[in-house]
Amino acid sequence: MKKERKILIGLIAVVLLASALSIPAVLSHNSKNNQSVFSFNFDCAPTLTKERIKENWIHAYEINPSNSENLVQLGTDIQVSPNPENDAHPSIALDGDGNPFIVYDHETEDLYADLFFQRSFDRGATWPEDQIFFISSDEISPIKPTFDITSDGTRGLGAFQNDLPDTTLYFIDAVDLDDISTWLIYSFTLDTEYLGGSAIGVYESELGVLARISDVTGSDGNTYLEHCVVMWAPLDSETWSGVFWTYEAPMSKPDVATGGDRMYAACEVNDVDSTWILTMYAPHDTIDYTGWSGSRIVRGTSNLTNPQLAISGTNRYCVVENDINGNKDILCYRQTGSMWRRYTVAETPDDEMYPAITADGDTVTVTFVKNGNLYMSKSEDKGSTWDDPIQINDEDGTVIGDHRTADINGPYMAWTDNRNDNNDIYFDIGTAPLVGVSDVSGGFGVKATIENTGTADATDVDWNINVDAPLLLIGGEANGTLSSLPVGVSETVKTGFLFGLGQATITITADDAGATKNGFLLGPLIFGIE
Repeated sequence: MKKERKILIGLIAVVLLASALSIPAVLSHNSKNNQSVFSFNFDCAPTLTKERIKENWIHAYEINPSNSENLVQLGTDIQVSPNPENDAHPSIALDGDGNPFIVYDHETEDLYADLFFQRSFDRGATWPEDQIFFISSDEISPIKPTFDITSDGTRGLGAFQNDLPDTTLYFIDAVDLDDISTWLIYSFTLDTEYLGGSAIGVYESELGVLARISDVTGSDGNTYLEHCVVMWAPLDSETWSGVFWTYEAPMSKPDVATGGDRMYAACEVNDVDSTWILTMYAPHDTIDYTGWSGSRIVRGTSNLTNPQLAISGTNRYCVVENDINGNKDILCYRQTGSMWRRYTVAETPDDEMYPAITADGDTVTVTFVKNGNLYMSKSEDKGSTWDDPIQINDEDGTVIGDHRTADINGPYMAWTDNRNDNNDIYFDIGTAPLVGVSDVSGGFGVKATIENTGTADATDVDWNINVDAPLLLIGGEANGTLSSLPVGVSETVKTGFLFGLGQATITITADDAGATKNGFLLGPLIFGIE
């Protein structure tokens, strides 16, 4: 009898295990704040070939010295945009010297939109008008741009949503950020009846990642409506691969981030009972769609909206709005390994909305809009605890509430402001580290200077130096971690002994910053670095 009972129990266990394996994987909660990933059915999107726009859509701004609005500055808020018409939706990137580069949409007199580009060369103190460029064409009305710059600070990619009824997808390739004559505009022809928003990012200095919302036809021949399609390719590639998740629900508001060894995208999924966040990610060297994974971020039946991503090393962050309390609050999710963990950034009876996020080392900074003001909150322990929010704009109640109304990158913040009775782009500097590679030199090995030009101390700065040469017998890579890098301080790191021969490519990274140089390796010496 005992033997028969053991056999019966064993059979029951096998049946239960088989049943469990046949059930579609679902999101599990390991604690009230932890969420784990689950299986996704990814499909390849059609490979697209970029087509260069041959017409000249890029123009230099005509300086108007009589425009007094060019000089407006109230308190610490600096007005960036010089236009009497409405400007909105700033996106901030950082050039090779750690200076802010802002892209925003500009409403024209006929109520269409152009795309404006502005640079500062003194950490945002001034914004010279002879460094203003814009894209204008009857074929596009670009809004809600995103822009990212390579880790060596020399090249940029931009994307935008076209506010005209056209399903052509465009992106901007500023091949040499300092030379507007090298800037190119490309298009992708999509076989779709719907094209929504888009977002773009750059992985180090080698890869472009673009997420779009559009209809897409899968390998099964079915058309999936309003889905988030992620495209990626080497910067100079003519063709871009694509991937999407086949879940049947409309998606919106894509965002992209890169860092560590990964490329990431996120979007809203407007499901039947709630809105939640889909994240998709892959190693940067992924060849096809089979290398992609996914996860979703949910909180019961409440709505999570307006996702924004940031990556620093192995920590990936997604900041969102949440309405579980009957109003809008700001949550930050951190993914380490396969787990998402939830932290509260701001939770008051008022609505906190339209978040933006930046991360560097252990420091994470979030901005959001509340009662017509822009607030900033900072965490110095990877999002586990958050400082009390502080108001950024000096003039009360002037910040416009809208998706992508504000952006933050490093210590720099920009937002849409109506204090002048029209919408302008304003700028301010918060407290955050800004790590960069300021100098690379040779001799016996390679030395690199890593500096913090931000407004807060940096901690746990991961660095790496890689030397690649045709003949390399000894050495080639060195790495480490700077436990602390205070404001205004620089540290020198080096490879140690090298021995080889030939033209060498030197790649240095420090957190999310980097530089790529060329030199010549002759035995233990490396020289001619440029």
